[in-house]
Amino acid sequence: LRGTLMFATTFLFLTALRGMPLADVVAVSFTAPLFVTALSRPLLGEAVGPRRWAAVIIGFLGALVMVRPGTEAYRPEALLVLASALMFALAMLLTRRMTRTETNVALVTHTAVIGGLASLPFASLVWQTPTNADLGLFAVVGIGGGAGSYLLVMAYRSAPAAVIAPFDYSSLIWATVFGWILWRESPEPAVWIGGAIVVAAGVYITRREMALGRSAREMSR
Repeated sequence: LRGTLMFATTFLFLTALRGMPLADVVAVSFTAPLFVTALSRPLLGEAVGPRRWAAVIIGFLGALVMVRPGTEAYRPEALLVLASALMFALAMLLTRRMTRTETNVALVTHTAVIGGLASLPFASLVWQTPTNADLGLFAVVGIGGGAGSYLLVMAYRSAPAAVIAPFDYSSLIWATVFGWILWRESPEPAVWIGGAIVVAAGVYITRREMALGRSAREMSR
């Protein structure tokens, strides 16, 4: 299930990239930590208080600012990004649960194998033999993605899901930089505003989790 969710995450994310700038896609994908926080209670039994629920709601309002439904600036690809974020959140919640019994290597390997098998039917429909340059780029993406997945598994093994997830926000910096360097793309003002709201909500959730963690440790002494 986790491998299938990660495949769906990547598939939807890459499909959205065909019609949206990189930084816009990454900004909308920042709703994933909000999904993680919202779902960590029913799926993992981790407590989520009213303040964090308020932050989640505000964060999703920021997502609406970025997506802009009902306006001329609305792009249907944004819905694919939101779906990708939800799939990623579910996968990360499963990661948190499975780290109790599985090793880091097992989690990363299962995801890679299942994702590869799930890709075969789609690849067969549009197959083109890769060139040596393509294979080199695939290797870079594979090594980078594999290293990222391994580090994520290590992080979710060490801390609650609601604490780890908001750190994904740093990727907006890299998406903006690379989007400009490679394609001269820059996010629109609404994306910056909505992204700032989402990031602020995520940062608040993180700070709240840290404060609650300190309080719990002090009470246990």
